[in-house]
Amino acid sequence: MTTDFKSRYRVDEVPWQWWLPMQVYGWIAGLVIYLYYCLIFLTSRIHHVGKPAADQNYVYCFWHQQVLTFQSLQIRYKRFSLFVHPLWYMYPLQVAARVMGVNNLVLGSSGNKGVEAAQIMAQIVRAGDSTYFNPDGPYGPPGKVSKGALHVAMQSEVPIMPMAVVTSPCITLSGWDNKQIPLPFGKTVVMYGVPTMPIEEQLGDDAAELARQMDALTLAAGEYHS
Repeated sequence: MTTDFKSRYRVDEVPWQWWLPMQVYGWIAGLVIYLYYCLIFLTSRIHHVGKPAADQNYVYCFWHQQVLTFQSLQIRYKRFSLFVHPLWYMYPLQVAARVMGVNNLVLGSSGNKGVEAAQIMAQIVRAGDSTYFNPDGPYGPPGKVSKGALHVAMQSEVPIMPMAVVTSPCITLSGWDNKQIPLPFGKTVVMYGVPTMPIEEQLGDDAAELARQMDALTLAAGEYHS
């Protein structure tokens, strides 16, 4: 299967003859992903540090490296809406998210109608849902904050919550983000920072501060494992 074929179709634009195979592939793989998340959640020791108030929604932000660990903590999402990569081969993640109770899935990413998706998400977040961003994703460079999360926070008037989700033991992949795959019977530390509301006139400074907080939180969470 070529990269060209992988990138040719969005999940909402596949030809009719590919719709049923995509559904079969998506539901089988999606349920496997969900069962893996259940295994990690049920066998892990999870420690929250500085957990925010439950009555406030946020635009959560953490590095792309930690996305699988974060998702494995969400057996049931509560008042959450998510961006999902729109290409067809990512459909299993949409299935897993639906099974986990996500309210809304917004199709979009950098280079795939991301601006339109961010506008839709800002309206959803303004209405009361939370969402999350990996500000260096989906393609990097690592450790560099793109400003999509800041724009959604400003448009929705909902603060950004910097955080880190660090697990051990885990498998670290060799891709651009060194993505971590959590293993069963591990320890996961979820650490929250100081919520902030970006300001249009200082977006560059706000992006740098968000990166600084996420770096510091990742380092601090990692120290819990030492």
